[in-house]
Order: sequence, then C-alpha cells, then structure tokens
Amino acid sequence: MGLIVITAAAVAYGVAAGLLLPRAAYRLSVAPDARWRDRCPEGHPIPGWLGLPRCQVGQAGGPGSAAHRYGAGPAWTAALAGALCGVLGGVVGGRPEAVVFVA
Repeated sequence: MGLIVITAAAVAYGVAAGLLLPRAAYRLSVAPDARWRDRCPEGHPIPGWLGLPRCQVGQAGGPGSAAHRYGAGPAWTAALAGALCGVLGGVVGGRPEAVVFVA
C-alpha cells in the first residue's frame, strides 16, 4: 500500500512539474552564446518563467489576436515527467533519498 501511495504522489508531482516547465524550456532552448528568448515566435513578450507555453496576447480576444502556442505541448511534457517521476518513485520506494531523485 505504501509503495502505491508513493508512486501516485510521484506521478502527481511529475505531472504538475511537467505543466509548469514548457515555458522555461522554450526560453532556454537557444544556441550556445545566444540570449535567452523573451518573446514568442510572433514577437509578443513572454511573461515569467513557469507556466503553459501560451501567448498571453492571444488570450485577450481582441481583433487580430488569435491564441497561439509555442514550444513543446504541455500534455506531452506532463505525461513524460509524470511517467519518469512515477518510475523513479516506484523503483526507489519509501527511502528518504527518493525526494532528491524525484525533485
């Protein structure tokens, strides 16, 4: 029973982290010696580091502001991070160092 709870908690943690990381991954995915990205592909500023890769200007709903996404899809990254954290949580089990491996 304890291993199931640990694995489920690790999966939930991984999914939450996977939903927050795509914007940071997009901002940091540049060539060596290049500046970090601070704008979406259409030129709008990217607010913050954590969150879904979605342009805030597109959410305003004004004329000519179609919603658009950039970077990796959040469902894909959430599923991958959840699966990896779940596997790590299941393999390591209830040992204290599991927190370090999953985090």
